[in-house]
Amino acid sequence: MTTNQGRADWRESGACAQADPDLFFPISSAGRSLGQIAKAKAICAGCPVRRRCLDFALEHDLMYGIWGGSTPLDRQAWQRERRRERLQSRVPPGREPQAYPQPPGDRNSRTAC
Repeated sequence: MTTNQGRADWRESGACAQADPDLFFPISSAGRSLGQIAKAKAICAGCPVRRRCLDFALEHDLMYGIWGGSTPLDRQAWQRERRRERLQSRVPPGREPQAYPQPPGDRNSRTAC
């Protein structure tokens, strides 16, 4: 795989680089997959590029996998909240701030692991 210098190099620094890739792509979000999701999020918790990973997933609307310590359901909820806030503040599309929520575990009250 070829990468653009500086754009995808962060992936090589990810804590997940040494883990089984299948761990980050559970087949569901319930049942036995909950343990798999918890293990993936635990690896993400100590990742030095966690923020970039989460930003990448949000910017590219990734529908599968654990990215930046978030599940697809987490990311969908954040995107919905962001759209809701934009509508409430009547900020025109394209002019909203590019800030995404903190990855899970960076908040005091909301952590999955």
